[in-house]
Amino acid sequence: MAQKFYQKASVQVAFISGIFMLLIAAMYIGFEYSSVNQTNQDLTTNNEMLSNDSDEAKVEIQRLETLLTPFRTIALERYTGPEQEALSKLANKIRMLEDQVKDVEKFKKIAAKHEFIALESTLRTATISRFAQIRDILNQSNIVVNISHERWVSPSTREFAKQLAVMMEEADLTISGPTASSAFLSLPREVYPIEWVPHESQFGMPEHLYYALSPIMSYTKCSRRLLNTKGKVRIHFAGNAVFEPDGKVGIQ
Repeated sequence: MAQKFYQKASVQVAFISGIFMLLIAAMYIGFEYSSVNQTNQDLTTNNEMLSNDSDEAKVEIQRLETLLTPFRTIALERYTGPEQEALSKLANKIRMLEDQVKDVEKFKKIAAKHEFIALESTLRTATISRFAQIRDILNQSNIVVNISHERWVSPSTREFAKQLAVMMEEADLTISGPTASSAFLSLPREVYPIEWVPHESQFGMPEHLYYALSPIMSYTKCSRRLLNTKGKVRIHFAGNAVFEPDGKVGIQ
């Protein structure tokens, strides 16, 4: 019996090869279709995002235009020339005003440091306690602590001097002052922010006051001058007090 053509080995090989090629082609086409489909989806997403960004940009432009309207009106009322030139002049004027405001704020901060600030309560209590510790030493020598200041010192410095006098009195020290006194009229004597003035025989007495005052008062320069009167230690302010937030001062 004659062999049918599809039973021949060569035909079967060709048939199987054809099916295999079709499968490969189908897989390739499917892959390409999936890739193209994903690309289309990505493009669609990007287009939607761009569309949203465009809408947001339009809204933002409208918002900025609304904000700009009063500035445009002011610029055109105040300055001559084209709108852009008028807006530029107004912008320069605003920058100048901003710089002036910054300068004012800086000066306010500096000025605030020269305004009297009472000692924080715990610092005040601790200072009175230190005054009490030196009370017997001063009283045994019959020391009167005289507080004075130059006539030209600031009101806040005078308030600080008053505060010291009150705290010393609360510690039962013997106090006089504060009084206004011009100790530096005989120029060209150098003027110091603070001057300690004891009698020659009691030259070490100010050391006890240094101890009590050092936590709340500082200064870069000071001088000592001798008194003719025994039994007195003078603290003389010839500089202005700069205050910290807790009431501590630097005498400058």
